[in-house]
Amino acid sequence: MFFFQTRANKRISVKLLLYILAFSTFITLLTTTLNLYVDYSIEMGMIEKRIRNIQRSNLKSLSQSLWYMDLKYAQTQLNGMLELPDIQYLEITSKARPEKLSAGTPQARNIQSHEIPLIHKANEREYEVGSIRIIIDLNNVYRRLLNKISVILGTQAFKTFLVSGFIFIIVQWLITRHLIRISDYVQQLDIDNLDQVLELDRVDEKDELSQVVKAINAMKQDLYRKIDELRESEAKYIDLYDAAPDMYVSVDAKTGEVIKCNQTLCRVTGYTKEETIGRPVFSMYHPDCRHEAEKTFRTFAETGEVNNAPLQLKRKNGGKVDVILNVSAVRDRHGEILYSRSSWRDISDLKKAEEASKRSEALFKAIFDQAAMGFAQVNTHTGQFIRINQKFCDIVGYTLEDMKANTFMNLTYHEDLQGDLDNMEKLKKGEISSFSREKRYIHRDGGIVWVTLTVSPMWNSGEQPDYHITIVEDITDKKEIEKEKLNLEARIRQQQKIESIGQLAGGIAHDFNNILFPILGFTQVVMNELPKTHRVQQDLKDILDSAKRARDLVKRILLFSRQQEKTLVPVLLSPVIEEPLRLLRSSIPANINIRQKLNGGDAHVLCDPTEIHEIVMNLCTNAYHAVEDKGGTIKVSLDKIDPDPDLELPPREYLCLSVSDDGPGIPPDTMDRIFDPYFTTKPVGKGTGLGLSVVHGIVKNYKGDIQVTNHPGKGVSFKIYLPVTTRRNKDIRHKKSKLPGGNESILLVDDEKPILKLGIRILEKMGYRVTGSHLPSEALSFFAAGPDDFDLLITDMDMPGMIGSRLAKKILEIRPDIPIIICSGYSEKLDAMEKRTLNVKAIIDKPILMEDLIKNVRNVLDGC
Repeated sequence: MFFFQTRANKRISVKLLLYILAFSTFITLLTTTLNLYVDYSIEMGMIEKRIRNIQRSNLKSLSQSLWYMDLKYAQTQLNGMLELPDIQYLEITSKARPEKLSAGTPQARNIQSHEIPLIHKANEREYEVGSIRIIIDLNNVYRRLLNKISVILGTQAFKTFLVSGFIFIIVQWLITRHLIRISDYVQQLDIDNLDQVLELDRVDEKDELSQVVKAINAMKQDLYRKIDELRESEAKYIDLYDAAPDMYVSVDAKTGEVIKCNQTLCRVTGYTKEETIGRPVFSMYHPDCRHEAEKTFRTFAETGEVNNAPLQLKRKNGGKVDVILNVSAVRDRHGEILYSRSSWRDISDLKKAEEASKRSEALFKAIFDQAAMGFAQVNTHTGQFIRINQKFCDIVGYTLEDMKANTFMNLTYHEDLQGDLDNMEKLKKGEISSFSREKRYIHRDGGIVWVTLTVSPMWNSGEQPDYHITIVEDITDKKEIEKEKLNLEARIRQQQKIESIGQLAGGIAHDFNNILFPILGFTQVVMNELPKTHRVQQDLKDILDSAKRARDLVKRILLFSRQQEKTLVPVLLSPVIEEPLRLLRSSIPANINIRQKLNGGDAHVLCDPTEIHEIVMNLCTNAYHAVEDKGGTIKVSLDKIDPDPDLELPPREYLCLSVSDDGPGIPPDTMDRIFDPYFTTKPVGKGTGLGLSVVHGIVKNYKGDIQVTNHPGKGVSFKIYLPVTTRRNKDIRHKKSKLPGGNESILLVDDEKPILKLGIRILEKMGYRVTGSHLPSEALSFFAAGPDDFDLLITDMDMPGMIGSRLAKKILEIRPDIPIIICSGYSEKLDAMEKRTLNVKAIIDKPILMEDLIKNVRNVLDGC
C-alpha cells in the first residue's frame, strides 16, 4: 500500500502516469482513425462487390421476368434479394407497365442508391425492359465501424493501462518508495531521539537519492542547533488539515459562525478563507436544501452529532455541490458544546454516476420494451418467463400477465419441444455457449407461428446459468413465401414435363408422317392404275381413308406440341363430338354408360376441331373418374339454347355442350378452385390439374363461357356455351378432271427412300423428267454438273447432313432463278423474307396427297 501514501507519490508518479496516459491516448486515437479509414474503405468495397454479385446472379432472371411479365416471380426474387446484408430497399421500374415492384422500406438518411438497367436478350438483340434501384442502408456499416472502434479503443486502453501501470510500478520501486521511506523517517523524527540513522533498502549507488540520504543524515546533526528555529518556523508549514480530501469546518456553538476551515473547502466552494471564517454556516448551504439543512441542525442540537446527511453547498458562482455531512461535537468538561467539527465529502461525481446509471437503465428498458424483435428473460430451470417485452407477447398473442404465468414449454409446438430441451441441457452443462434455431410456437388462437430463436445464458450464481435471454423473430410470412416458392418450382417442373412430352410427340409425328406419305401415295397410285370396277378398289379406298385419318391425328399431335399454327374455321360440332365419344367408349368399363343426344342441327361454331375434341375428352374423363368406382352414367348433349343470364354473355345464338355424371359431385370447399391451373383432388397418376383450366381457356378464347352445376352426392354438370357463326367452309366440289402433267426436268430430294421412290413414280407418270437423290450433297453435285438441265427443285426440309433450306441456298448460289418447293413434315417454318430469299414458291405439308403434289408442281412451273 506504499504506492498511495505520500505527496511524493502524487507529485511524481501520478504526474508521470498522466503524461504517459496522455501520450498513449494520442497514439491510440491516431491509429484508430487510420483503422477506421481502412475499415470504411473495406466496407464500401464489400457493398460494391455485393452489387456486382446481384448483377451477375439476379439481373438476367429479373429481366426475363419483366420480359415475360412474370411480376410475381420478380417480386419473389426481390424479397429474396432483400435478405442480403445491408440491402434496405429494392424497386423495379418496368418500361412496359406503369406500376412498380418493390421490397423493403426506403429511408432518407445514411443510404447509398444504385440504379441498374435491366437488359433482356432476344433474337440476338438486347432490349432494356426496365431498371432496378437498389438502396443500401449505411447505418449497419456505421454501426459495425462503431463496434470495431469500441473494440480497438477498449484494447488500446487495456494495453495503455498495463504499460502505464508497469511504468508506474517501476517508478514506485526505484524512486517513490524511497521517497516514502525518507518521508516516513523525517515524519518520525523525535526531537528527543535523533540517534536513528536513515538507510534505504537499495544497493549503494551514488545518485540523487544517496545525496538526499546523506543530506538528511547530515541535517540531523544540525537539529540540536536548529530545533528552536524549526519550532519558530512551524507555522510556515502547511497543515495537513488544509490538504485533506474532505472539507473541514469548525463552527462556534453559540454564534453558529465558522471559526476554522481548511483549504479544500475554499477550493470547492470558491470562497477564500477570509470570506468563509466568521460567516454563518447556515448561509453556506444552497437554498434548494434549506429545509433539509434546518432538519440537520435540529438533529445536531438534539444528539450532538450528524451522520451521512445528504445536503448541497452553494458555490460562490451560484452552483451546487452535493455533499455528505458528518458532524461531531467538542464539549467542555461540563458537557457543554463548545464548537462542532464538520466534514463535508464532495459526492458530485458519485451523483453524476448514479444519474448516468439510471439513464442507462431507462434506455435499456426502452430498448427492451420497444424492440422490433421479441425479448424474454426465462428461468433456465423452470422455463418460466421472468421478463418479456411487448413484441414477444404480440408474436404469440398473450398479454404480459399471461406470459409471466406461463412457460416456454407450454407455448412450444410439441414436435419442436424436444429440440429446445436438448439444447437447454447442453447450455446448462457448458457444452455450448448459445444456440439458434427455427421453431414453432402455438399462438393463443391455436395457430402456428414460425420464429427464429436465439438463446444465451445468464449467470447469477453457481456453475449453471440461472436465467437465459431468448430473442425471437417472427418468420411466419417468410415460411409462407418459401412454401409458395416450392409450389411454384413444382409447377414449373410439371410444365417442363408437359413441354418435353410435346417435343417427344412432335418427333414421333414427324416420323409417322414419313411412314404415312408412301402409304397414301402408293395407295392412290394403285387405285389409279387399277380399273374402277376392280374388286380391291373398295379395300384400297378404306386404306386411303384410314391413312387420311392417321394424317389428321398427326396434325392434332403437332398442334398439341405447338408445331403447327391453330386455325379457327366454321365447324359442325356433332361429328367432332362423336369421335372422342367413340374413343372413350372403347376405353372405359362396361358398367359405365355413355348417353349422347346431339341436336345441334346445321349450326356451326368458329373453332378448332382439335380443341373441341380436347374439351370433350377432358370433361368426359373427369366424369369417368367420378363414377369409375361404383359405375354410373355419363350424359353428353348438344342443343341450341339461350345461356343463363347470370353468365352475362352478349345476346346472340349459342350452342350448349353439356357433360354430366351421377357421381358424388364436387366438395363445396374446392368449387372455387376447380379452374385453377395444377389444382387437382385426384391421386398421383390420375391427373395433372390442367384439364379444366385448359377447357376454361379454350372456351374463353371462343368468346363463350362455362356453367357448373354441382349436386353433392348426386353428380355434377358442365354446360359450355359457344357462339354460333354464320360463316361456312368453302366446299366447292369440282368435277373430277384429268390431273395436269408436263415434260419439265425436276430435281427431287428426300432422305426417306420410299418417299423418294413414290415421288419419282408419280411425277414420271405425269410426264416429268425426274432426277432423285436421298443425299442432299449428291443432289447438289447433280445440280452443279448441269444447272440449266433442271426446271424445278423439290426438297424435304428435315434431312441429315443438310436441311432443305441450306440445300436451297447452295442451289441458288449456282442458279438464282430456279423455283423451289419445300416439303415439311415437322416444325420448320420459313418467314416471308426467307421464302423470298430462297425463291420458295410453295410449301407442302407432309404427308402429301398425289393430287396436291401434281397441282403444286404444275402451278409453280406455270408461274401461278
